[in-house]
Amino acid sequence: EKLQLSLTQHRDQDEWKKILNAAIRVMKTYPDSIAVQSECSGVLTAANEDDGPRRRLISKLGGIKVLAASMKRHPATYLVQGAGCVNFQNLAAYEPDREKIVRVGGVRHILHALTSSHARRGQLVTWCLGALSNLVSQGDRPAGDVVEEIKDAEGIKLIIDRMAEHPLETLAQRAGCVVLATMASFSLETSSEIVRLGGITASIAALKRRRKDPALQGQCFTALQALSSAREGARSMLSDSIEVVKGIVAHPSNIEVRETGLWTLNNVVSHLRAEAARRLASLGVLDLAKRAASEGSEPGQRL
Repeated sequence: EKLQLSLTQHRDQDEWKKILNAAIRVMKTYPDSIAVQSECSGVLTAANEDDGPRRRLISKLGGIKVLAASMKRHPATYLVQGAGCVNFQNLAAYEPDREKIVRVGGVRHILHALTSSHARRGQLVTWCLGALSNLVSQGDRPAGDVVEEIKDAEGIKLIIDRMAEHPLETLAQRAGCVVLATMASFSLETSSEIVRLGGITASIAALKRRRKDPALQGQCFTALQALSSAREGARSMLSDSIEVVKGIVAHPSNIEVRETGLWTLNNVVSHLRAEAARRLASLGVLDLAKRAASEGSEPGQRL
């Protein structure tokens, strides 16, 4: 407790190493103590707040394995579950740590937290989906083992359900869209499953609620682009095409929003042809495409 209270003070790297060593050692010594696990995992969370040497120390000193063990042993303790998820979220952004988290069962522990009563708290859902958004990507491509683990645990529906239950948690909506987009890009089979379970509905709902948020619009469009790459996804998208158009129009100077939005519409036209072309033309998409094409946009030119 005293360590936690003192962590607002400036510390050099050697001091942080001593503090983290002490916290991890105590967590190993008293694995059944809820108080010890809660306080010490809080120390690790404090060290994890800023990207840099302190965060690397957590992994080097064995903190990932200890956090996973604590989450497994104390599923009913919110402080332990929250600390594990937020630490995994931040650490997973670094590829070697991402691999360690996967190896110690981090994905399974995060999904379990999402099924628990703790998932009533929007903050925990945000941390869980943020962690999954980092774990499901291996560099610039999907991590196949994590995609399969999420699918096997019926995690797709779980993610979509939690997005629906916490519509006002913007960061959770962003992270959820990233997870769905990454998984959809893994294979057409996975994309079709996400569509069947309501992934397009979840992405469109997030899109409509946060129209003025360009980051969220871009991430929703990325999900919709991946999900509309299969015919059934394009079919599901057709009736909601107006929402994509509104998103593009709302952010005329944002290249990411424009390009991902136009690629989504291009997918719809590519699969549905004349039916989609008539629908999109009535929504003013042709003018959007022409303006984008004049600025060198590939999806604009294709449309």
